[in-house]
Amino acid sequence: VVDYAVPFYNSTSDRKSDAPSGIVFAAITLEGVEEILSNLGASVSGYQFILSGKGRFISHPRRELMRAGSTIFELAWESGDTTLFETAIRATKGERGVIAHVDPVTGEEAFVFYEPIPELSWSIVTVAFMNQSTDSDYYRGTYIKLLLAAQTAVLLITLFVLGCLRWKIGRGWTYATVVALTFLVGVPIIWKIEYEFPTVEMDQSEEIINQTSLRGFRDNYTKESERLKTDVPIYVPTGLFIQSIEFTTANDVKVSGYIWQKYKRGLHDDISRGFVLPEAESPTIKEVYNRPIIDDGATDGPPYNNLLTFKKGDCTKRQGNGLGFGTKRCSQLIGWYFSTTIRQKFTYGAYPFDNQYVGVRLWHKDFDRNGVLVPDLASYKVTEPSALPGIETDFVLPGWGLRDSSFNYRRHEYNTNFGIDGYVGQDAFPELYFNVHIKRDFLGPFVLYFLPQFVVATMLFIILLMGSKEGVKAKWLGFAAKDIVSASLVLILVLIFAHSSLRRNIDSASLVYIEYFYIILYVICLLIAFNSVSFANGNSKFIEYKDNLLPKIFFWPILSFTIFAITTSTFY
Repeated sequence: VVDYAVPFYNSTSDRKSDAPSGIVFAAITLEGVEEILSNLGASVSGYQFILSGKGRFISHPRRELMRAGSTIFELAWESGDTTLFETAIRATKGERGVIAHVDPVTGEEAFVFYEPIPELSWSIVTVAFMNQSTDSDYYRGTYIKLLLAAQTAVLLITLFVLGCLRWKIGRGWTYATVVALTFLVGVPIIWKIEYEFPTVEMDQSEEIINQTSLRGFRDNYTKESERLKTDVPIYVPTGLFIQSIEFTTANDVKVSGYIWQKYKRGLHDDISRGFVLPEAESPTIKEVYNRPIIDDGATDGPPYNNLLTFKKGDCTKRQGNGLGFGTKRCSQLIGWYFSTTIRQKFTYGAYPFDNQYVGVRLWHKDFDRNGVLVPDLASYKVTEPSALPGIETDFVLPGWGLRDSSFNYRRHEYNTNFGIDGYVGQDAFPELYFNVHIKRDFLGPFVLYFLPQFVVATMLFIILLMGSKEGVKAKWLGFAAKDIVSASLVLILVLIFAHSSLRRNIDSASLVYIEYFYIILYVICLLIAFNSVSFANGNSKFIEYKDNLLPKIFFWPILSFTIFAITTSTFY
């Protein structure tokens, strides 16, 4: 509770010498302060908090900072953040300003705005994250263009330098080495660019990240319903907490956690309690709590069966229970545990650099009455997606990393009314999703697929080097076309087994990024076998030139350029 008191005087009183006529005293709960802050939220993602004149947290998403009586100075000292410390000094002095800063709560780059509240000697601080305004496609494309320009410059400079040199021995090998390294180094650079600015398939959805965007959605949909002359929307606050996610197949994911809903007295009296998971397969849903709450969001007491009786949406005190509050602001909070398998269409085209969205799709039980589920944002400390609201703290998903989580709406149309006359959800109805954005860990696929592919490519180059007809080399290397063909066949079989294992794990209707590497290696194996036979027969001047020199020189430049071109076209 925050207490605020201010004296008042008669209009004829001298405030310097006369005693005040009285004192105006106000007390506001912490929940009330947080509600005011949420209503002040801007359209960008972020959060706000309030500091006292001594730097103590009056309000903050991390409640432990308030419970411990911590100050912003202590937070800055613990994190070694000199910028935050300097900002704290300016804010507590009543100054206003803005800085670019790495937020200690989420680790995201953000702009921090601080503004004084003169009447209270407090300061309000707004943290606005930069990532929302970042155009991932634009930055990824820009960096790849810069890489291409740098590579072009390196190759032209190398060609110029080699052209100016008078010696000719090894010039071809030198330029081939520079070309190969230029493209091979460019591949992991593009991987890094893709990791920092991932390719994300945009869908027609409306993301809800704060109270401002939620109010905007509700206002727009209410007006839309009025214009279409449908039932008045019934908004039901709904929250979701994910405890575990597990991929059982390439397109089946098992999800478990908790879902809760809040039903307000007088508003939700005539609608059913509950929800539907339309994409779930044999879901397990168990009610785990059902209790009264005050409408400002504060829960009161143990499960409602021991306190209050709900009847037709009303809540009344049991006789003799001694409750000290009335029933006008009493509402109902119901929570369920759920566990289910959800079938979704995931896109694996960029594997192993793919991003996926695991989405839990929710309907209200009375979906035919324009019942719309809305995110219960007040139940989350921070709603910034990168802070992972609604996700277990020690969440484990082997092979994947968490990027963000958020609510959004997607419009769906149905070619049936489900047998319900006057069904309002048939055309462009907004359905609530809770999405978890995950990105695959690169290390596992690198060791399992890329490293063996590089070893096979190196072995193919060594086999190519063994092809020689010159006296001493031929004697020591023992060149025989049939041996090279046999070795190429063995490597093809190795690649086929690895490729088949990949295909069994990834059910994709099209080729994925890493599969192009196998196709390239298949072709190289066949070309090396063909080269050995042609070299043995001596019927090609290109292959016969200086003891099969040209295929050897062109091996790595062609291979590296092909891989780089495929990588660029995939992620650009």
